[in-house]
Amino acid sequence: MDEAKIEKLISLIFHFSSQDEVIKGLALLDKYILDCPDDMLLRLFRAHALLTIGKSEEARAEGEIAREEMPDNFYLHNILGNVYWCLNKNYMAQEAFERAIEIDPTDSKALSDYALFMVMERGVKLAHKAAENAVKNDAKNSDAWLALGIVQHRLHQLSLFESSIRRSLELNSSNSQARILLLKRLQQKGEKKQAMGLGKLMLENPETREAALELFIQARKKERIHHVVENSDYLKKLLDKKASDKKSWWNIF
Repeated sequence: MDEAKIEKLISLIFHFSSQDEVIKGLALLDKYILDCPDDMLLRLFRAHALLTIGKSEEARAEGEIAREEMPDNFYLHNILGNVYWCLNKNYMAQEAFERAIEIDPTDSKALSDYALFMVMERGVKLAHKAAENAVKNDAKNSDAWLALGIVQHRLHQLSLFESSIRRSLELNSSNSQARILLLKRLQQKGEKKQAMGLGKLMLENPETREAALELFIQARKKERIHHVVENSDYLKKLLDKKASDKKSWWNIF
């Protein structure tokens, strides 16, 4: 594949600003794969895009095909680690994440993803080391600071946790996971005005809406949210919905 096509795919898939752009990227990939079915780089791109839109089984199939021909591609192993994690295949996820950082022990993305997996599913010690290395290797990586913050929370280093989450948001103000964690921290500290302000902003984002509503539910403030939801039937139904995803960012607390 020529460089112009690769750059177009990277722009659509790796730097997407919406799910629609990822879907456009997938359409292009499908077209290119018909012409070049043996191009494993295309398979890697497709696995990444499928994972992004939640099609984990399809992403697994593409990633495993690519791995046969690209066994030493660290980013492919990192994608597979996230895929297996989404599929609750945690043993395989850990192997894939560890293989990624074995191939490239300096990549901040691989280190932060491994740290998140370890702190959520395994233990904090290895997660802490990986998160610190992620920040060390790329101090401008929002997800690296997010991972470090979660580890610090598990270690009951709450001031450091808050600083890391705020740093994550400074680097990427749209980081949904960091917003959710900061919201919970503000609630725990009793900073109701700031929590309510952030919660209102989060109601506008589908990725953070349920966490914001969960805040009001847990705080028993249902009566204080009606002016925010503005008679939206959808939002009102969510008031009684509890978070159930075991990987929910809300549930790390």
